[in-house]
Amino acid sequence: MTTAASSEGGSRTMRRRLRETSCPTCGHPWEEHPGAPTSTSAVCDECVFDRDHEQAATGATLCRAVVPTALFRRAQPEPARPTLCRDRFVRVAARVVEVVLDAWP
Repeated sequence: MTTAASSEGGSRTMRRRLRETSCPTCGHPWEEHPGAPTSTSAVCDECVFDRDHEQAATGATLCRAVVPTALFRRAQPEPARPTLCRDRFVRVAARVVEVVLDAWP
């Protein structure tokens, strides 16, 4: 996979994550909130749409929640197998320490 393809896939994943998770304040998808790549305003775009089309509840305020930074982090997969001898040694040593400490009274 090329670098451009992997970065494109990562941005698709992030956009899907923003689309599928909702703001706890207003209930709209995070992709419509400030901080999202598609949003250019300081308030939730869906709240603005609801207000402009008279679909918002009476007295409802515009949501100003910003997209949490945790939604932008990429998941780092665990390597399937050690790539270096040093990595294998560190894993074995850590497992030995874990087993010894579990057996310690």
